[in-house]
Amino acid sequence: MRRVSCIAAVVCLGLLVGSSTAHADTLDGSTVTATLYNPNLSTILGGPTTATVGASTPTFPNGSILGNTPFQINITGDQIFYDPLADVTYGNGVFNGFVFVFSNAPTILDVTLDSASTFVPTAISFTADSVSLNLSDNTVNTNSVAILDVQLVPEPSSGVLMILPIGLVGVAYAWRRSRSEEALL
Repeated sequence: MRRVSCIAAVVCLGLLVGSSTAHADTLDGSTVTATLYNPNLSTILGGPTTATVGASTPTFPNGSILGNTPFQINITGDQIFYDPLADVTYGNGVFNGFVFVFSNAPTILDVTLDSASTFVPTAISFTADSVSLNLSDNTVNTNSVAILDVQLVPEPSSGVLMILPIGLVGVAYAWRRSRSEEALL
């Protein structure tokens, strides 16, 4: 009977590991829709424009999202680069900037300004599937760049891989115990 329990444990563990879908903890391959808003989140200035993260560099070249000034945006597996291509002071308003909405992507856990950035945006905010970059009242030049570090929820299969050794120890113990009991009989 114990041998049947041991075999069942091995089968269940194999199914658990085999059924976990590999979900990369990167934005690469996800779809991103970028919209430029000004002077608030009710007024669209440019977009929405959709691209696949990692398909081209930059993700949104100059002119792909129409606006009043030239810029390009590149999104990598875990960062968003905003690169102005002209010297400009952005107009004031409640919101003058971009909202990036991701689909088929891991959940966004946090977004911070990278220390390599050369200017500080007015505000950065995020939800589980979007990032907002507010540039209201910012003055930038062609040497400016804002780099946002996007922290994502780790892939689901990594949790299974972390508990796998514990499960294997349990299976080995059950198997050894069943062998010991059979030897006593």
